[in-house]
Parts: sequence; structure tokens; C-alpha cells
Amino acid sequence: MPRITAVLVSPKTPGNIGAVARCLANFDGDELVLVSPRCDVTTRSYSRARGGERFLDDRREVPSLDALDSYQALIATTGILGGPGNLRRTPVMSDSIGEVMPSGDDARVGLVFGREDLGLDNDEIEACDHVVHIPACESYPVLNLSHAACVVLYEAYRSVSDNEGSVRHPERSEKEAFLSVFEDVVGEVSDVSMTNEDEIWLAMKRVLVRSDVTQAEFGALFKFLRHVDDQL
Repeated sequence: MPRITAVLVSPKTPGNIGAVARCLANFDGDELVLVSPRCDVTTRSYSRARGGERFLDDRREVPSLDALDSYQALIATTGILGGPGNLRRTPVMSDSIGEVMPSGDDARVGLVFGREDLGLDNDEIEACDHVVHIPACESYPVLNLSHAACVVLYEAYRSVSDNEGSVRHPERSEKEAFLSVFEDVVGEVSDVSMTNEDEIWLAMKRVLVRSDVTQAEFGALFKFLRHVDDQL
């Protein structure tokens, strides 16, 4: 199955960090990453992490999501839904997370959880490949950080099979290189009658995530795209 990382953006509560570590142990997670945390990992973290202490011991701390470019996919979580035309905040539901997760034993997936008080901002969501939403009661839809992590980690674990093969998938940096060339091609062929260029680019980014493309398939497409770019 893919290697699943819980990525906590600027967490401020030691107990929540520990509770997420426990969830990683429950659902066969691979790693815990803290992005610019606003608190220390404390004895409270360890007391809440029962069974998942190793994730606290081996945690990584990074300054921003940009440091996670080796992941095949970063999947943001949000409690705020966008309108029909807002691709950045148009999510899949948590029980359908398998639709946007790459498969294969080599795949690395980062599940990105926002701040306890403010969630993820638009730039952080933009830095991710897709968005997942947990349906909840309309009168109080916002879940506690550790509760949200538990739901999403469970759904991610449930959606993949332990018997998957080890097909290689392109890394995030390779997809970003593809998207850079794609952006150039769109700029060359677009005109005033076309849809917004940024929306086309974002749509292609979503297609790459959902397609579960293999390295061989990706290489063939990228070679063709570069040829088109050269011809233009």
C-alpha cells in the first residue's frame, strides 16, 4: 500500500499531535511531519500517542509544504467548501479519498491537516494536489484536528489494498516539471475566447493526481508534451 504521512500545518496543541501519532499507528501510517509548529512535543503528546510514540520520536519538522516535493500527492483537508467554479476548494468526500490517491508500494502520500484555529489558507491548499472534505452536521461542521485526522487516515487505509504491486509512479517534482511545460504550451495556444489559463493548468494538475499514472505512462506523455512545446 502507499506510504501515508500525516502532515500537520502549524499545530498549536501538544495533545493533538500525540493523538494524530496514535492514529498513524492505528492505520499503518508511515510518518508524521510538522510544518512550522507553534508548540513543542511534550509529555502530553506522548501520553496521547499511546502505541504511536515512534512517530513522535521520528517526526520531521519542516518550514513549509514546499519541503515535501518528493511526495507523489499532497491531499489537503478542508471544512470550507467552494462553489461550483472554485476548483481549489472543490473536494472529494473523505470516503472517496481512494479516487485521488496514487497506488503502489513506492507511492508517498501526504495528508495535510490545517491549524486548529484557522485551518489551511488558500496558498496552502493551492500547494496541494487535491482537497478532501469530511461531511458533518451543517450546524457544526468543523472537527477537532485529531478527530479529522482519524477519519481521513481510516478512509485512506480502507481505500487501499495490502496486495498492491510495486509499480513505480512519478514523483511530485516530476509532475511539477510536466505542469511547467504544460503551462508554456497553454500560453502559446490560448486566446481570449479560452477558459482562464490558470483554471486549465489546475484542471490538468487534478487529472495527474486522479489518473494514478505509472512512470512509464508519464514518461511517454511528458516526452510528447516537450515535443509539442519545442514545435510551438
